[in-house]
Amino acid sequence: LTNVSDLGFGKSLQRRLRGWIDPPASSDQQGWGDKTRFFLARMIGDPGPVGSLVIRDLHVDPRQRGRVLTLALLPDASGLNVIDAEGHPMAQCKVGSVCRLAFDDGGISFVPAQVVAGHQTRLTMSFRSLDNAARMVRHSISTDELLQGGGNFLKVNCKWPDPYQARLILNELADAYLMRDQKDVTRSYDQMIAFLDDNLDPMEVSLEGAERKLRDFLQQHGILDMSQNYTQGLDNIAALDQKKVDNELRKRELAYLADVLSKADPVAYGSLVSEVSDDLAKDWEQLQERTVELDAEGEALHGFTENYVPMKKHMAAVKLLEQRKIELKNAALRVIQEKQKLLLQSDNLIEEQIAQIERGMGLDPETQNGFMRLQRQKTIAEKLYNLLLEKREEMKLSKAGAIADMQVLDPPEEGYQVAPNLPRNLLMGGMLGLLLTGLLAFVRETLDIAIRDPDEIERVTGLYVHGMVPAHKEAEENVGLVTLSRPTSVDAEAYRSLRTSIQLASLENQVGSIMITSSGPGEGKSTTMCNLAVTLAQSGRKTLVVDCDMRRPVVGRYLEVPSEPGLAEVLDGKLDWHESVRPTAVEGLFALPAGSIPPNPSELIGRAKMAQILSEMKQEYDFVLCDVPPILVVSDAALLASHVDGVLILVRAGKAVAHAVKRASDQMQRVGGTVLGAIFNAYSGRSGGYGNYGGYYHQEETPEAAWFKRLADKLRRGGSGA
Repeated sequence: LTNVSDLGFGKSLQRRLRGWIDPPASSDQQGWGDKTRFFLARMIGDPGPVGSLVIRDLHVDPRQRGRVLTLALLPDASGLNVIDAEGHPMAQCKVGSVCRLAFDDGGISFVPAQVVAGHQTRLTMSFRSLDNAARMVRHSISTDELLQGGGNFLKVNCKWPDPYQARLILNELADAYLMRDQKDVTRSYDQMIAFLDDNLDPMEVSLEGAERKLRDFLQQHGILDMSQNYTQGLDNIAALDQKKVDNELRKRELAYLADVLSKADPVAYGSLVSEVSDDLAKDWEQLQERTVELDAEGEALHGFTENYVPMKKHMAAVKLLEQRKIELKNAALRVIQEKQKLLLQSDNLIEEQIAQIERGMGLDPETQNGFMRLQRQKTIAEKLYNLLLEKREEMKLSKAGAIADMQVLDPPEEGYQVAPNLPRNLLMGGMLGLLLTGLLAFVRETLDIAIRDPDEIERVTGLYVHGMVPAHKEAEENVGLVTLSRPTSVDAEAYRSLRTSIQLASLENQVGSIMITSSGPGEGKSTTMCNLAVTLAQSGRKTLVVDCDMRRPVVGRYLEVPSEPGLAEVLDGKLDWHESVRPTAVEGLFALPAGSIPPNPSELIGRAKMAQILSEMKQEYDFVLCDVPPILVVSDAALLASHVDGVLILVRAGKAVAHAVKRASDQMQRVGGTVLGAIFNAYSGRSGGYGNYGGYYHQEETPEAAWFKRLADKLRRGGSGA
């Protein structure tokens, strides 16, 4: 329906003001952005649909799909005048009554269920084919997946010219999905009921035939009474026949179960296995528990490549699990076959017992055999028929109690106008106005050779980035260690993430001693190493920090231990290194300071005694961290690289240059060092794509924030608070 009325300026302004003062009820459910957009569109753009007609039933002859009708609201707003394209009045119809329009080659009828319009509103009604209408509706529907509360939620939206019709479309869509979901839930019951119905009629015919044959046989032979012995024999035979019937039913169940199991997905057949064997059901539960563990492990390894060793192990474990599920399915099929063989053997044994009882009964063999055969046929047919009838009723009750998996949480409400979209238009104008600024920023970024993104490290140098440390005031102002001054902050958590990555690398490559260096000075390697050492010690690892930078030693100041004597005196042979190691304020963390500054640091580092000391340290400590000068400035790091298990290259965001980091990595490898990877340090809102936290790292913690943090810690430990 398209509005064709031409409102004057006064009426249009009046309607816009009314929309501003009295917004739709659905706006209460919208966010502030949606409300602002709605009000701006109402005041500046089109005020919304002038007239709206809701049709309950519509029947159009296919030959009338090209016809256009005009609908005019009656003065009392109780119905519509229908006018054809030439202006001739066709009919008047009331709301809720059927309106029929007859033409030479067909007709149209509809029921107006609701009319929302002002006086003198005129609407046009045109008819199109069902395919075209369905195509328009399909293109108007969009969905958004909402991840909240651990459930699966879908938000369905409809963009349509008329808000009332949009609501009707969404209601019909929800009903259709509910109906389909209900069919999916009851499909298995329908299949079983159909199977039982197909077998019930033939079984009823078979039962009637067996009863008729037995009755004719008794009348023919004049058997009116049975002796006690004969009656007992019949009871015994009836009991054996019941066992045979039970065997027959079990064989059919096993055949049906084998057919379904053979076609089932090898990774999803748990409910079928439980019907076969309790032992196999327990095996399936163990496989499902292993599946949950591997899923959690896969989530933890998300983002790693297939060449990563833990990822390779994970993929191999998943493949092995799938193979075990296939083997369990085959084992279930073999169990079914064994049970079928046992049932056949049981049938043979029952036949022998029945024959033995028949020989001991008093009638002549021919009459006895005939009677017993007919009696047995009747009993079997009766049992099978009753069982099928009972099963069918059970399936019908189960189907009636089945509950659909989907439900509508929030029914659709009347829509609001989104076009013309004033915020979007303003945004596009602003983007065009800032085009020159963007081009200048792009040129500036292109000419800037400093590394600002961790992906650039991997792309240029091929080094794996073990961790990313944000810029924080302790490192920038050189006022201590953030892992000690603010242990619960996001900045300290970054060092714990770095610790975890290094521990994983140590498990894989047996790394016990690590040297941290950089391509140039002032990139924060000493601060990073001391914070990392604190987190390693806090995790229960006995850690030793060795200050091998005898030009600008800072480890003693950071860890608050005396700087002399230290490594210089040890390498000169004046002291044993055990005597120079000092405990720190952190339990499990020890430090060996640089000592007095010697005139020849490189010669001391290059002595064979340094390698011997490092070897002894690795025997007594879980981790030995060595702080050395920048590799491209002096040769100390190159001399020490071959004596440690691994080298980490620190890269400071906005300062380190890509080719310098590449040259530092290559030099480490040339002198025999094992480069474990890189650490991306001091990134901020101007560094890469991680700027959402840029303002956070320089904010002081308010008393209110500290109070809430203490409360959260108390609740996590199981305390109470309000």
